Amino acid sequence: MTARSAIYGIGLLPVLRMEVADPARLEAFIGRIEARMAAPIPRGQVNGQAYWLLGPEDAPVRGVMALADGHLVLSLLPI
Repeated sequence: MTARSAIYGIGLLPVLRMEVADPARLEAFIGRIEARMAAPIPRGQVNGQAYWLLGPEDAPVRGVMALADGHLVLSLLPI
């Protein structure tokens, strides 16, 4: 395993960024998870960057996950 990763913060929000060998394969895996859940994971888009929202809709903080430039990016988003 030679993938690189980083944990850093943007303000007070933690960010985990990891290299992904095959982003299309990861997207397919997420699609299989959605199929088993029988519901899509909520999605959004900012400046052309797609992302998934994780966690309950009424939570004060939700997870956000995106595939960006061959990286999986995970963070928290205060609602």
